Amino acid sequence: MHESLSRRQILTAKLQSLPAVLRPPWTGDDFETRCNACGDCITACPRNILRADARKLPFVDFANTGCDFCGECARSCEAGAIGESASPWDLEVKVLARCLAVQGTVCRSCEEICDEEAVSFRLGLNGKSYPVIDMNTCNGCGFCIAPCPTRAIAIEARYEARQMEEIHA
Repeated sequence: MHESLSRRQILTAKLQSLPAVLRPPWTGDDFETRCNACGDCITACPRNILRADARKLPFVDFANTGCDFCGECARSCEAGAIGESASPWDLEVKVLARCLAVQGTVCRSCEEICDEEAVSFRLGLNGKSYPVIDMNTCNGCGFCIAPCPTRAIAIEARYEARQMEEIHA
């Protein structure tokens, strides 16, 4: 179904924007200005989780697997846009409403795959168990995304999340 924009939406710039993409680990909010779009990091990634967007800039795609933070992307980046540091990402991880557990179906695929033990389930008042992400433990590896049957886990960079909130405020 095609949804048309109202005059008010157009004039107040309250448009739906494209979802934010997650850039490779160890990049910051200035990555897009420092990256020369050479594609070396994409080629170097042994897990094949890096893809190129329309501008040929790399982004992370957790559709098949996660990131083990091997550092090959950083070592291959001659432009210096990716540099290994203590924390690979400043992330926000959300469990979306389409989560089977949230819907009342028993599923713990995200908890079972998480080596960091950042996902746990808490019993709610209605007898359902809900997934909870411990952001102090979560490293943003993304291994929980691929096994989720409903793709109910969203990971985005915090600076991207803040920008999106400012746009829609």
